[in-house]
Amino acid sequence: MGLVVVACPQSESELAVMQCALEARGVHFFVQGGGFGSLWPGPQISAYNARRIMVPSSEVSVAREALAPLIQPEPDVPYHRPGFLGILRMIVEFFLFGWFVPGKRKRKDEKSDDASGRTTR
Repeated sequence: MGLVVVACPQSESELAVMQCALEARGVHFFVQGGGFGSLWPGPQISAYNARRIMVPSSEVSVAREALAPLIQPEPDVPYHRPGFLGILRMIVEFFLFGWFVPGKRKRKDEKSDDASGRTTR
């Protein structure tokens, strides 16, 4: 018996409502990334902090029926490759918003010892 993904909630409140709907129907479920996903706010990256509701394969139809009013179908939008200005915008945003990408940064009150490379306060 394997687990099947039935929903990917985008917020804590949406996750809570989906869990309540499944519990009301008696469906066993598992939330992949449930604890970790709420620790790191920001964009939902599927392999990093996104949450998925998974149910046993024998209960998929009941789970989808319970979650049907809560899940909106994704619109069928064709993919458009970004043009030159779109790529330039992504590069500029990457350099302007460096806080989004974690990095090694020194605090203002730390001083660097040039000989050893260690930081002191």
